[in-house]
Order: sequence, then structure tokens, then C-alpha cells
Amino acid sequence: MIPVSLTIEGLYSYQKKQTVDFTKLTRAGLFGIFGQVGSGKSSILEAITFALYGETDRLDSRDNRKYNMMNLKSNEMFIEFVFVTGINNNMYMATAKSRRNSKNFDDVKTIERLAYKFEKNDWIPIELNILENVIGLSYENFKRTIIIPQGKFQEFIQLGNKDRTQMLKELFNLGKFELYFKVASIEKKNDENIHTLDGKLQQLGEINPEYIEQQNNLLQIITKQSDDFSKQLGAKQKTETELEQLKLLFDKKLQLQQRKEEKVSKHKDIEKIENTLKKYEYCILNFKNIFDKKEELTNEINKSQKLLDSDKKKLTLTLNNLKDLNNKFEKVKIEYDKKETIQKEIDELSKISKIIKLEFDCSEISVRLKKGEKISAQNLQIINDIKVEQKTLTEQLKTLKTQMPDLTELYKIKEWHTQNNNLFNALLEVEKEIKIIENDKLQVQEQYNNLCNSNNLLKNFKFDSYRIENIAKTINFLTTKIEENKEKILLIENELEHLNVQSKLEQYTKSINAGEPCPLCGSLEHPKILDIQNVSISLKNSRNSKNKIEKENTEIENSINSLNNISQKLLFKQEELNKNFTKKTDAFAKIEHHKTLFKWEVSDTFEVIENKFKLAEKLKVEIEIIEKTIEKNSKEIEKETKNKEKYKETLDKLNQELTNNKSVIELLKSQIEILKVNDFLNSDIEQLKNEINNKQNFIKKTIENFNLLNKQIAESQNICNNLTGKIGANKTILVNEKEKSEQINNKINEQLKNSSYNIEEIKNILLQEIDIDKEKLNVNNFKQAVLEIENQLKPITIEINNRVYVAESHNLLKAEILNLINNIKQLNQDFGKIKNEINKLNDDLLKIKILQKEGKSLSERAEDIKILKNLFKGSGFVNFVSTVYLQNLCNNANERFYKLTKQKLSLEITEENSFQVRDFMNDGKTRNIKTLSGGQTFQAALSLALALADNVQKIISSNHNFFFLDEGFGTLDKDSLNIVFDTLKLLQKENRIVGVISHVEDMKEEIESNLQIINNEELGSLIKPSWE
Repeated sequence: MIPVSLTIEGLYSYQKKQTVDFTKLTRAGLFGIFGQVGSGKSSILEAITFALYGETDRLDSRDNRKYNMMNLKSNEMFIEFVFVTGINNNMYMATAKSRRNSKNFDDVKTIERLAYKFEKNDWIPIELNILENVIGLSYENFKRTIIIPQGKFQEFIQLGNKDRTQMLKELFNLGKFELYFKVASIEKKNDENIHTLDGKLQQLGEINPEYIEQQNNLLQIITKQSDDFSKQLGAKQKTETELEQLKLLFDKKLQLQQRKEEKVSKHKDIEKIENTLKKYEYCILNFKNIFDKKEELTNEINKSQKLLDSDKKKLTLTLNNLKDLNNKFEKVKIEYDKKETIQKEIDELSKISKIIKLEFDCSEISVRLKKGEKISAQNLQIINDIKVEQKTLTEQLKTLKTQMPDLTELYKIKEWHTQNNNLFNALLEVEKEIKIIENDKLQVQEQYNNLCNSNNLLKNFKFDSYRIENIAKTINFLTTKIEENKEKILLIENELEHLNVQSKLEQYTKSINAGEPCPLCGSLEHPKILDIQNVSISLKNSRNSKNKIEKENTEIENSINSLNNISQKLLFKQEELNKNFTKKTDAFAKIEHHKTLFKWEVSDTFEVIENKFKLAEKLKVEIEIIEKTIEKNSKEIEKETKNKEKYKETLDKLNQELTNNKSVIELLKSQIEILKVNDFLNSDIEQLKNEINNKQNFIKKTIENFNLLNKQIAESQNICNNLTGKIGANKTILVNEKEKSEQINNKINEQLKNSSYNIEEIKNILLQEIDIDKEKLNVNNFKQAVLEIENQLKPITIEINNRVYVAESHNLLKAEILNLINNIKQLNQDFGKIKNEINKLNDDLLKIKILQKEGKSLSERAEDIKILKNLFKGSGFVNFVSTVYLQNLCNNANERFYKLTKQKLSLEITEENSFQVRDFMNDGKTRNIKTLSGGQTFQAALSLALALADNVQKIISSNHNFFFLDEGFGTLDKDSLNIVFDTLKLLQKENRIVGVISHVEDMKEEIESNLQIINNEELGSLIKPSWE
């Protein structure tokens, strides 16, 4: 991942919007972000991690993070981080923003995080979790490998074994090797399969092939019996079918005869129904309609009479109510006529109330005018006093400025002296370093002398001048000696081989006895037995010689390794010495050149210059105090002048308001006619308001009663008129309905004279409610059914002819057929049962063979799974793989750490997966990594972190080498800081992009491309690039 740009607004100390253009910083390779403690340097890294992951080390969600992250002078927080990553350099953007509630300062809205990918010249929204996938790191591991916050730099070294293994597991996806539980699950499943298979075999049991053959023979017998029974069944079923048809004919003939007898018994009822229908049809035709009209008119007459009685009653009540309303109206009208006089009194009372209020205001204004005139006089005195003081201060300021020295020149002289001291100090440091290196060189030479003294072979190889060529001669001598010893060992091994053969033959000769066969040739005769003596002594001497030479070779090889180490150290120390001699020459040249830069006539010492600076600072403070006092007085004069104008304007307004009030009082008094003003001058305004409200309420209530009674009288009069008209109309309708009823009665009497029925008989007939069409249909259906029965009987009688049906014979035949069917069915069941049994036995026999084969396979698999389970048990395989990764990481880190420490130190992994250091300055012995100095610890941590970052970049297929370090370095001494500077410069040469955050000013001088963070009290943190 390579950053492109970062925009911050309203985050922590960043009040205004600030943008960092990382393209110019990363182009330099090594860049820095510098500023005082608390200026907002670390907030830049925190903004990046929060935009990417929504997490910060400083605050979590329980700390009311959304409120505390936002600057207290800002109403909005905004972060925008753009970066590129991956093989194709895809560009992504992460944003985070939030707003403060304008109505509640403490209420900050939820921080909204969004992610985008740049495609086709546009930002396309993507899911937030995609950011972590493209970066390839979790939040915790991102802080350990790419952007490392304060206090986290040395974390990888300081982590415990378990935590370091867990970190490697996450970074390199070693969880894929955590296979114990998967294997255990597979084992469990395999065991379950074995148990299931055993259960299946037990269920199947043992199967006898001879029993299967017996059952096949039984099937053939059953098949033959079934065929015989089927032939007999066919003949009997044919006879039974003929008898069944004859039985049906006899049954049908009997049914028809029974139905015919039933119809004959109902003939009289049908005739009675026909007579009733004739009577009912006559009455319906001649009397139904006229009887219905008479009943309808009777109902209408009763209804009209009831309505007429009700309206008469309502009319009487309404007339009585109208009389009462008219009486009330006359009383209200008398009060209604007085409302104009009362309204005029209300208006005059309101004016009297205003007069009382205005006279009270006039009294208040007079008091305010007296106070205001007094304050205005005091204001004029203050202005005059300040002006006198201003004149005195201006004269003092002029005198002090003439005494002020030229600070620009003083600064230049002081800077020359400071640089001159720095150059002399640098020369002293180089000379000190030369002495240290020469001392180290003497120690290496002493190591060489000690080695030569302790080795007899090297006593003749001590030299007065410790040149690398002399040590190389010694190494060549020792190498030649090793080769000579190897040749000697080869000769001794040949001799040992010969002596071993002789020893074996000696054993055979001892076992030869007269008359017994030889163990080698089998001969019974042994004329010349080999005489071998002292073989074991020779073997022992040869072996001792070989061991002695091999031990000497081992000692020589150790000496060669030590000599190589000494040679490398001498070479390295000589190179360092040459470099420092060059630095010393350069330092002398810089001092001489610096002397030529002193161009001032004064010859003051550094102490005199410092005293002049102190005097200038004192004068500067006095001048600033006087200038601030003058500025303060000017503001005070301006303020009092504005007060003077404000007082005058207020007094003018009060005088004008007093005059206006008096004019209004006179005008209001002239408008009052009914009431006397003097009668109310001592009255309270609230009492007048109450009297006005009472009179207004009286007028309002009188008008409401007048209007309400007027409306009620009109409504009652309308109701009376409507009821009178309605009663007249209903009387006319009632007379007409009674005349029509009389006419219908006459018509009914005329028709009864021509009928054979009286009126009661007719009413009873009509009450029957007979369905004429239905009853006629029933009569016709009866006659038709009788005819159909007679027509059906004729063909059946002809078909039966003279045949006779005997039920007993028929039932006997059926029993025989049923018996045959049951026999056949039983045979078929036996056949199916036996057939199924044979098929099942054959299937089970096949299953047993398959299951036995599967069981063998599962047993073999169980043994393999057991081996794998032991391999993966207790995360053993993961720990093994993490150890391999850690060792590779250590090897990669050593390539840099060994160079950074100038071949003095290297990192190693212990058996417990902890770090230790091999110290080549102390015979290559190991020691705890915690014994390293501050600078060495930085080098070790940086080497490991860079190696870790390299591996991570390979995993996520990134071609970018970016590393950001937020480490103050304030606790390091000067030597350790120099180590840090040299280390960072080496990284720059490796084409790496490294960012450093620090408050140490010396680092700023070493890193040209940088950002300066300044915390302004008014504007918050501001970012100032070095190129602007």
C-alpha cells in the first residue's frame, strides 16, 4: 500500500481542513513528519487507520469516541484517505465524516465510513470490508508491519512466544495448517462408519447357498399347482355368470310388480288433489286481487289517521313555546337598545387608562434624564484623563526604540559562533571515534596473538604488522595441514580395513579343530593353519592415530573460522578508520573555511553577544508592554467616545419621548365627554380594565340573547306554518281513502252473489298457499310412472320364458369359485414370499461382500488418520510451520541487521522460538536480545519489521515497499540517534519508502523532505511542507 493523499478536518487538534500530498513525500524515499509534542503528528497516522479500519488506539467506542475525536471548535469532522495497492496499482479511497448537532453541542452524529475504488475515471462505491481484503492485513497486524504507532515499534521483539506465533499465524494464514480438529472430525466420522458397517454386517448375519437352491425348487412346485387351479376356476366362473344374469332378471321383475301395486294404492289420493286444485284456481282467479286491495286500503287509512293525530299534538306544543319566546324577547330588547351608550363609556374608560399610564411614564423618564446627564459628565472626564496618559507613553516608547540594537546583525554573529562550536565539536567526535576504532583494532590483534599462543601450529606465524595478507598465509598453511591429515586418515583407514580382515581370520583359525570341517572351505583336513598374532594391538594403535588426527583437524578448522572472523573484523575496522581519517580532514577544512566567513568589524566574544541579546530582549519586553498599554488606551478612548455618543442619543430620545407623552395626554383628555377624568386619576389601571371587561361582557351577552331569541321565534313560526299545511293535506287524503274502501266492499258483495262459496269459505281456500304448477306436475308424473312400469314388465317376462332360478345351486357354485380363488391367492402369496426371500438372500450376500471390502478400506484409513492426528495434535504442525516462517524471517532480517551492526551482531532463534543475539565481538557467543543498547534495539526491531513487511507484501502480491514509523526517539542518546540516521539512510538507498514521525529536531536536519506540524492556538494544527 502506498498513500497518495490525506485530507483532515475537525479531527483532534486539526480545526481547519488540511491536505497532505504524499506523492511528493514518497518520491523522496525517506520523509519525515516533525513537530513539538502535542502538535498533532500522530493524528495523521490515526486518521489513516480510522479511515481504513474504523479503529484507533487512543479511543474506543466506550470512550464516546465520536464526540472526543471531533475538535471542540469544529462542527464537522472529515477524513479522506487515497492510496494505491496491488500488482495493478489500483486506487482506493476511504472516507469518514460526522457532524455536531446544531441544537446540542454534546451530541455528535454517528461517524459514517465509506469506501470507493477508482475505475473508468470515476469513484465507484464498494463495501468497507473490501479495504481490508485488498490491503491483506487486519487492524492489529497493519499496526505491526506497515504503519506502526507510538510504542508499537519494538512489539514484535517483545511479544511472548504464544502471541508471536498467533501474529505469524494471522499474517501468513497459518490457520490453514491447524488441521487437528478437522482430522479428529474425520477420525470420528471414519469410526462411526466402521461401527455402522459392523452393525450392518451383524444385521445381515450368515447366509447358506444350499438353502437358496431348496427355495428355488419349491417355487417350481407352487407354479404348477397354481396353473391347475386357474383352469378349473375359468370353467366355473362362466357358469356362475349365466346364473347371475338370470337372478338379475327375476329380481327386476319382482321390483316392477311391487312398484305397480304401490301406485294402484295411491290412486284415490291423486283424485282428491285434482279436486282441491280446481277450487283453489277458481278463488285465485275471481277473488284474490280484490281481497288484497281491500286489505291495502285499510292499512293506509289507519296510517293516515295516526299521522294526522300526531301533527295536531305537535302544533299545540309549538304555539305555546312561541308565546313564551315572544315574552322573553320584549324584555331583552329593552337592554339591547342601551348598548351604544355603554360602548361609549367603555371607550372613554380606555382613554383614561392610557392617560394614567402616560403620566406614570413621564415621571419615570424625568428620573432617567437626571441620571443620564450625570453619567455623560463622568464619561467626558475619563476621555480627557486617558489622552494625557497616551501622550506620556508615546514619549517613553520613542526613547526606548532609539536604545534598541540591530538584532539582525547580532543573530548572524551568534549563528557564526554556534556553527563554529558545532564544527569543533564534530572534530572532537571524529578524533574520539578514531581512538575507539584503533583500540578495537588492538583488541582484535590481541585476539590473534592469543589464538597463535594457544595453538602450537601457529606459534611460528605471529607477525609484527597485522596485515590481512599475513593472516591469509596462516589460513592457507592450516588448510594445507588439513589436507595432509586427510591423506594420513585415508592411509590409516586402508590399514584398518586390512587389520579387520586379519582379525576375522584369526577368529576362524581359533575355531578349527582336527576332524571337523573348516567353516570357510569345509575341508576335514587342516595341514597349514594361518598363524596371526597381535592383530588387536595393531587395530587399537591405528584407531587411536586416526582419532588423534581427526581431533587435530577439528581444532584446525576452529582456528580457521576464528582467523576468518579476525580477518573480517580487521578489514572492517580498517575501513572505518579510513573513513574517519577522511572525516577528520573534512572537519579541519570546514573549520578553516568557516573562519573566512567572519566579516563583521566587531570582535565581541560569544558571551558578549549573549549579553547584548539579553539587553535587547529586556528592551523588547518594555517596548511591548508600552505598546500594549498604548493600544489598550486607544481602545479605551474609542470605547468611551462611543459611550459618549450613545449617552447623548439616549438623552435626546428620552426628551423627545417626554414631550410626545404630554401631547398625547392633552389630546386624550379633550376626547372624553361622558365621564370626568379627575374622578379616575387615583384609580388603579387594573380596576379600570376590570370595569371595561364587565361592560364589554354585558354588551356581548345582551347581543347574543337578542339574536338567539330572534332566531328561535322565526324557527318556531316556520314550524307552526308547516304543521298547519300538513294537517289540511292529510285530512283530504283520509277522506279519499275511505271512499275507495267503500267501493271495493260493494264489488266483493256483487261477485259473491254469482259464486257457490260464501266469503269465509273463500278466505279459507286462499289461506292454503298451494303451488299449482308443482301439484299438477306431481299428478302427471304419477300417471306417467304407472305407464312406464307396465312397459318394462313385458320384455322381462318374454326373456325369462320358462327358466327357473334356484338360489341354493347358485350359492354352492359361488363357494367353489371362492375356494379356488383363495387357493390360487395363497399359492401366489407363497410364491411371492419365497421369491422375495430368495432375492433378499442374494442381495444380502452381495452386500456382505461389499461391506467386507469397505471395512478393510476403513480400517486402513483409520491407521493413516491416527498418524495424522498425532502429527497435528496440540497445534504441533502449526508451531512447526510458524518456527520455519520465524526462522526465514530471522534470516531475512539478519541480511540487514548484520550489515547495520557492521558485522558485529546477528539474530538467532532459540528452541523456545525466542530471539537471542550472537555477538561476534565476543567470540561469537550468544546473549539475550534485551541486552542490546537503544540504537542496536532499534536496528534489530527495524530489521525484523522490514523483513515482516517484505513477506506481507509478497503474500498480498504488492510491489510496493512502504513503511511508516511513529517513534519519538527522544529517549535515545546521540550515538544511538546517529545509528538511527545511518540506518534510515541505508533504507533510502534500498529504494524503500520510509516515513518517520518524531519531535527530535536533529532528525529534521537529516531528512530533507518533510512536513512541519504547528499547533496554532487560534487555528489548531497546521501542516507546512518543506518545499513551500
